[in-house]
Formats: sequence, C-alpha cells, structure tokens
Amino acid sequence: MAWGPLLLALSSSSLLATCPSEPRTAAGTLLAERRWVAALEERDKAALGCILDPSFVDTSWRGELISRAAAIEALPRRPSTILELSELKSQLIGNVAIVRGVNRQVSGTKIVGSVRFVDVFVYRSRRWQALSAEETLIQPGPLASTSP
Repeated sequence: MAWGPLLLALSSSSLLATCPSEPRTAAGTLLAERRWVAALEERDKAALGCILDPSFVDTSWRGELISRAAAIEALPRRPSTILELSELKSQLIGNVAIVRGVNRQVSGTKIVGSVRFVDVFVYRSRRWQALSAEETLIQPGPLASTSP
C-alpha cells in the first residue's frame, strides 16, 4: 500500500480542520480581518497560513510585492506592536469580498504609523482567505510590512 498519498491527504485535511470557519457575510470578512491581525500580533504562522490563500500577494506601503511564503517567513521578525483597525467596510460580490479600512500600528502609547488598506478575500472551505492586500501610507513612521 502506498502510504505517502494517504499521509499527505490526512495531513492536508487536518490542516484544514484547524482553520476556523467564518460566515459568508460582511461580518464574516471583518472577523477574518481581526483574526489576521491577531495572527500577526501573536506571530502565529499556522493561523496566518489559514488566512492567506496560497496565491496571496501583498503590495506593501513601500511598493514591495510580498508573497504568502515571504509573509509567513517574516512573521517571527515582526515588531512587537499592536495593530488597531478602524473605518472597516466590507463589500461582498458573490464569493469575493473587498475590505477597506485603516490600520494603525502602535507601540506603547506611540503611533508608529498608519496605512489605508484594501484586502481582497475569496470564500472557500467555509472561510475567508486573503488573495491580495495593498497598503497606502497615511501617517509616516517605520511601519512593518505586515498586512492587513
């Protein structure tokens, strides 16, 4: 018996089982955004892997293209800051959602910087997965290249 394909199938299904589901609603996309922030703040690679689609690409506030693999790889080096989301708006178009908002990065009581962002999600396997992110700097500061 070939164990390789069976083990691969079991490990893939167990990975999916660890990813929380969200409703296919605007509120579900906002929940996914908050989980994304929590994954970044906690440096949780597994949670970030659930949120970012394999085809994910971020256009950072610096104009850099950051792949899913690069975003996950950089997670341990992320600054110890808090990310505060505001002005969140979600627009659903079938199984696709566009979420816009402001992400403010805070260290202690100091605002490190703010970006306006646009995130594009697709609804698959009972959860929202980020396909794309783009940030525009609205307040100068040494921000980390971390979406949302």
